[in-house]
Amino acid sequence: MNTKTRLYISAFTLGLVSMIGQIMILREFIVVFYGNELSLGIILATWLFWVAFGSAVLGRITDRLGSKQKLLSYAQILLSFILPFNILLIRNIKPFLGISPGEIVGFAPMFASSFLSLSLVCSLLGFTFTLISKLAAERSAIPSKAITLIYLLEGLGASIGGLFYSFFLVKSFSPVQNALITGSFSMLASALFSKNLFHLIYLVSIFTAFIFNWPGFVDTLSRKIQYSPFKMIESSDSIYGNIAVTKTGKEFSFYENGMLLFTSGDLATSEESVHYAMLEHPAPKKILLIGGGVSGSVEQILKHRVETIDYVEFDPLIISLAG
Repeated sequence: MNTKTRLYISAFTLGLVSMIGQIMILREFIVVFYGNELSLGIILATWLFWVAFGSAVLGRITDRLGSKQKLLSYAQILLSFILPFNILLIRNIKPFLGISPGEIVGFAPMFASSFLSLSLVCSLLGFTFTLISKLAAERSAIPSKAITLIYLLEGLGASIGGLFYSFFLVKSFSPVQNALITGSFSMLASALFSKNLFHLIYLVSIFTAFIFNWPGFVDTLSRKIQYSPFKMIESSDSIYGNIAVTKTGKEFSFYENGMLLFTSGDLATSEESVHYAMLEHPAPKKILLIGGGVSGSVEQILKHRVETIDYVEFDPLIISLAG
């Protein structure tokens, strides 16, 4: 395989890894910051800043270093480790800052934690893209055409990565498992430029870890730490986000993307949410309940002489976990 082909594969892989990594990291941040417009703006702005830093600032030093191909291989290896590390780092933001589950994070800690936790992975992504582009330009009679193709392949990889994650990975594996799978793509791309025993050891280790479900154990443990001091009994991800269930005494609390949805056995809240609305109608017969059914709202509605209740949830996973 010639160098150009390896660079093209690396560009495609970088796009795939970058997009899947961005989706996973955004989903983890949403659980911590609840996904309001302010938090999403801060996260995306920080992401762009560090990618630009890696591309513009770190990219300038590549000409002063040794073999660019080996440097690219090392960057891809580092990226394969940083992705799962970043997932675990983000999950520990609240425990580290002493912020309880369900508590709103202020602007200053939100900005500082986003800025620091994204610095390494985003800088490395920007640096790697610049490095691939320079290597491709050096091996082409028309550098601009070579860089254009790198952009195209990186974008194609990002598109396929987004589809691959949304329609397969998120439904099949936990976030930590997905981070390791995505990192393995980067590790395989690294092997195109510098094959050694380390690559084999890494891939065999990942394969062994999946056989014994060690990533699943780490994922569960990190979620439990994230929701401490509450006892987390379940945490699952769907295409819509994360649903976590904690238990305190005989009560179960459901969290959607870190935000408390409801607590079972909260009779006062379920009564208030149902009866005020039901009494606005002289004889309610057909009821559409959007969300909250498993919190006790259905039982309260049935105290009225209704004919039918249609109950839907934005995320069906809530009904599955409640069952």
